[in-house]
Amino acid sequence: MLKKINRISREVEIKEVLKDGRYLHDEFWMRKWINLPPRPAGEASLFDKRDTVRKFLVIVSKKVAKLAVDRNRMKRLAYEVIRKNLEKLPEGIRMVLVIKKPYEKIGNEIISGL
Repeated sequence: MLKKINRISREVEIKEVLKDGRYLHDEFWMRKWINLPPRPAGEASLFDKRDTVRKFLVIVSKKVAKLAVDRNRMKRLAYEVIRKNLEKLPEGIRMVLVIKKPYEKIGNEIISGL
């Protein structure tokens, strides 16, 4: 499972990504992401780690899978791929991944194209 620090949990962050993020879609999922710009040198803040932490959210609707067990499995598979490839992704990225179709072979395609 992805660490809590790497998961988007605040509604403000979700809305920011969905409103202003870059868009890339496939037959099986839709991705929106933002790369946060680095903070100017010398500017101190309580949230200095904000620029370097990579955060993700995976959404699977009931239209895709009626059973919660199936939705949770797809989320776990997606989070595991993200966790294994976390260091390859740019610092400060915020990504919302919406799974559109049931897909058991979730792989590195999730992070390709970023």
